[in-house]
Amino acid sequence: MGEQVIREKGKALSSPVSLLKRGARAYRRWFLRRRCSAVGANCMWHGKRPKITNSGRIDLGDDVRIRGVNGRASLMATKTGSIQIGARAFLNSGIFIYSNSAVSIGEGCLIGNGCYISDFPFHAVHCDQAPLSRPITIGRNVWLGEGCFIMPGVTIGDHSVVAARSVVFEDIPATRW
Repeated sequence: MGEQVIREKGKALSSPVSLLKRGARAYRRWFLRRRCSAVGANCMWHGKRPKITNSGRIDLGDDVRIRGVNGRASLMATKTGSIQIGARAFLNSGIFIYSNSAVSIGEGCLIGNGCYISDFPFHAVHCDQAPLSRPITIGRNVWLGEGCFIMPGVTIGDHSVVAARSVVFEDIPATRW
């Protein structure tokens, strides 16, 4: 069965199914704009609604996709934190991005299921030290495999691939195509 067209006084109206889809897209755009500081065109999520806690700044570029089928994605920025996600980035289910200073994700990045990206260690290594927040920079067209941990202060260069279940605690240089 194809979509039915409802006619009212000679005008063709959309079917109930397409009206529901349009309403769902409008709600998703409204939700992202309400929770984020800046949202580019055509940003959407699929599945469970992402958990977005924004006390600082969260910017989403054009065509960012957030998938929440196997678990909710979480984006959290503190008062001093900033999360910037470039255009055409894809954030998969169950990711956790936390910022106390700055997390920058470049254009076209693919972030796998369950990745953990945090610029703040939450506790010090030694009792007499305070935990330090250090910015994270992920370049353009980077692919992070499932379950990666990206530690504070890391820079991942353009076109890099990080294997599943990796713990990244040192910089990764950019690769050539």
